[in-house]
Amino acid sequence: MAVRSQPRLSSGMTTIQDSGLAESLPRTARVLSDGIESGLHRGGQVYVSFRGEPVVNAGVGEAAAGQPMTRTTLNLWRSSGKPMTAAALLRVFEERGLDVTDLVQSHLPEFAPPDVRIVDLLAHNSGLPNEQLGWPAASWNEIVAKACQLRRDPSVKAAYSYSATWFLLGEVLRRLVGADQSYAEIMRSSVFEPLGMHDTWNGMSADVWAENQHRIAEQDTVMPGGRRRAERLHQQASCVAASPGSNLRSTARDVGRFYEALHGGEYFRKPTTLAKMTTAHREGVTDATFKADVRVGLGVILASPDPNVPYGFGDHASGQTYGHGGAQCAMAFCDPLSELVVAWVVNGFPGEPKHQARNRAINTAIYEDLVGRRSEN
Repeated sequence: MAVRSQPRLSSGMTTIQDSGLAESLPRTARVLSDGIESGLHRGGQVYVSFRGEPVVNAGVGEAAAGQPMTRTTLNLWRSSGKPMTAAALLRVFEERGLDVTDLVQSHLPEFAPPDVRIVDLLAHNSGLPNEQLGWPAASWNEIVAKACQLRRDPSVKAAYSYSATWFLLGEVLRRLVGADQSYAEIMRSSVFEPLGMHDTWNGMSADVWAENQHRIAEQDTVMPGGRRRAERLHQQASCVAASPGSNLRSTARDVGRFYEALHGGEYFRKPTTLAKMTTAHREGVTDATFKADVRVGLGVILASPDPNVPYGFGDHASGQTYGHGGAQCAMAFCDPLSELVVAWVVNGFPGEPKHQARNRAINTAIYEDLVGRRSEN
């Protein structure tokens, strides 16, 4: 069966042509348009800044059937939020003179493995399993309690963790800042609001969800043959439950703003903190989750010489590039050498092989659009 193409946009929908994306980044617009036509996604958002100036901030296609994707639509960015959790924790460590080589047990005494360090969690070197811990139905405390009982497999040297171990990092952050605040509140007060990311949450209150539900995009899993399975990730139960490694809700502009702030020295008090975050703490080993040599910093993925590495940054990223993708839907990164910040998200989960091809194509197209612009000026 052929993949079902997207339904024709109704009158007034935001299209590739009227979003400004086609004029600013034509190659990128074609990749996104092709994805809509082939059924990979209904729509998406793109934010790009180059040499400190915004190039595009656009929504294209549909957020849901009959609903336009605009630049203010709230999308699910999944693991693209990991660097924000990492940055919040590193800022607290910076302020208090703590070190990422601290044992997890020194901050969470109930954590079972005695030899796992904070850096091991941030760099996906802990050997802890990728287990489902009951999110979103289980409470924060229930999930943390289960995470503290995870057992380390010493034979696993490197394995990307989707969400389980990130609850441990979120709880360390919560206890250091003050246990009377939730993780969601800490992220809003210490990262999102100070950086002007007013449309960003990892865990919403029920009131915030009710106020914003009309602009939260829906997500579909694209099944073999082009059939779609509607997910419930836009509904209240998923939106209100924080998950430090996998439940960021935001706009492309806000996610891009995070990387602009890191690059501009607006978040960390010392440049050495960003340098530590973006230095390889793991390379030259095969990641058991991705089956590839993924270079990892502290909560960020780093550029690889292999353009085929999962969730890479395309064919033209410099070796200084750092950022993070979201499972089958998103990518955000900063390339300091090129003075480029990129954040994009789409609302279709087509399976890893198709998404990896899409990810590489979008990232590569953005660079080629900008290289073309530079050569003309």
